[in-house]
Amino acid sequence: MFLIYGASPLRYNSCSHFADLYNSPTELMITVVASRRRALITVYSLLVVLAVFAIGELATRLLVKPTIFGMALGKMELAPKDWNAGRAHMRTVWEERSGDLSYQVYDAQLGWKPGPNRRSADGLYFSSLEGIRAPSPDVSFGDLPPKRLIAVVGDSYAFGEKVRYEDAFPSQLEERLGPQYRVLNFGVPGYGVDQSYLRYISDVHSWKPEIVVFSFVWHDLVRTMSVYSFLSFSGWDLPHRNRVCCSRPLDCSRSTSPPYRLRRCSRRRVCPISPFLNTLSVITHSIGKRLFLTSRISSDLSFPG
Repeated sequence: MFLIYGASPLRYNSCSHFADLYNSPTELMITVVASRRRALITVYSLLVVLAVFAIGELATRLLVKPTIFGMALGKMELAPKDWNAGRAHMRTVWEERSGDLSYQVYDAQLGWKPGPNRRSADGLYFSSLEGIRAPSPDVSFGDLPPKRLIAVVGDSYAFGEKVRYEDAFPSQLEERLGPQYRVLNFGVPGYGVDQSYLRYISDVHSWKPEIVVFSFVWHDLVRTMSVYSFLSFSGWDLPHRNRVCCSRPLDCSRSTSPPYRLRRCSRRRVCPISPFLNTLSVITHSIGKRLFLTSRISSDLSFPG
């Protein structure tokens, strides 16, 4: 190799160039060995990642089972869900269980709520003429003698699902407080925090209760992030659509749809050919929703006086 300096060609010695960069051959060898070691560590790390992925993918494929909506790993349903199969199934549920579901009626703002003066097919639930859970049919709480009012809003725990009216905790509370109090049960099975809040705005506030008991469990926070609960939660048997999550401040102008108007659910980026990646996606998505809700739900709710 030659370098032109002025008019005289100079011979360039590559060995002398390396000698200038490194003080000794030993230092040069150490540098080469370190470079090779880093390369080997990188290769081994990639092989470990690929091995973990291959083992996880194989194990997941052996453990997953087909369901109505797609595939499930234990009780955890994986994405993507089969939208057409889910819609057809819930349409069948709506038609076959019309008697059981007649206690709950479609509501454009809340999704569903007890209808006025209704009775469930098994005779366990009754609603008043105002659409509040009642001990018997043809009850109108507005026509009863006035008392100090307490309202209870919430989900199935507040409603007292699968128990008699007298055994639900609002009735137990009324009994223990004494005859001067009346406790109205505005609980609705399946409600999220957002629906309970809207139930208070639309149905409870006009009663002007002295105390409002807001009852919820942790799963109600997760329901708040779901539009089609039967796609989000395994075993969900209500075919109604939840209200659309609104941006802050709460905008209640968006309506829900009955089951025969179901539209395509929101899309989540998933890999349809990898159950293992879809499992990781479901887990991280669930954790993210819970972290978001626990940090924001208290600031998004404000109950007017």
